[in-house]
Amino acid sequence: DLYIAPGVAAIMYEDAPTGGTGEDETTVNASLRIGSAWYFNNTWALGLDWLHTTNWFSKDVAAHEEMTNITVSYTY
Repeated sequence: DLYIAPGVAAIMYEDAPTGGTGEDETTVNASLRIGSAWYFNNTWALGLDWLHTTNWFSKDVAAHEEMTNITVSYTY
């Protein structure tokens, strides 16, 4: 399976540099996930995906972040 999934993500930044206080901050961001999963049988799959989030609402945390993940899924 191949997938492209635009969405909205709520992300918590721990110890964000908000004015030097180092407090946690939660933001709502636009996100895009692109990935692929390979099914071994009808129930198990192993995949790889890339997640990109763009910060629109806070100037105290990074403007964007990217993550690559290995996924294991089980279908019941």
